[in-house]
Amino acid sequence: METIELTRKELYDIVWSTTLSKLTQQYAYSNDGIKKLCKQYEIPMPDGSYWSKLKFNKKFKKEKLNPAFGGVDKIVLTLREEGNLINVDQTPLTIRTHEIENDPNAPLIVPDKITKPDILTIQTKQYWQGKISFTSYREDNRITYPIRVKKTIENER
Repeated sequence: METIELTRKELYDIVWSTTLSKLTQQYAYSNDGIKKLCKQYEIPMPDGSYWSKLKFNKKFKKEKLNPAFGGVDKIVLTLREEGNLINVDQTPLTIRTHEIENDPNAPLIVPDKITKPDILTIQTKQYWQGKISFTSYREDNRITYPIRVKKTIENER
């Protein structure tokens, strides 16, 4: 992946001139990833009303960048490759999940019937079918999920 090196001032200028959604399209970071970078480098970000005020030429307060920063003034950002939805700030599990979901050869078929359901699933199903009734939690130590379904789906059980 290609990277770009910026100073705090350059990132500050980018953050205040480009919306967060466009930044996530340009750089391989999520919204939270960009916010964390700005927090780490003490770069103020515009609030939610900034962009609409800017659009309609309303007055707004642009926070200034504090020049006193004790850290390194070099920020390396990863550029997003076209068509690549993976963010560098994601966990390895999330990255692998995206890879599997986007792989046309991956066997992602969910069966209509669960072959080995968990005991909680069985008890919840029995409860909603009316085979189990709870009058008090102390009388029965079974746990059910608070599932709400439409009447049409409920009749299909």
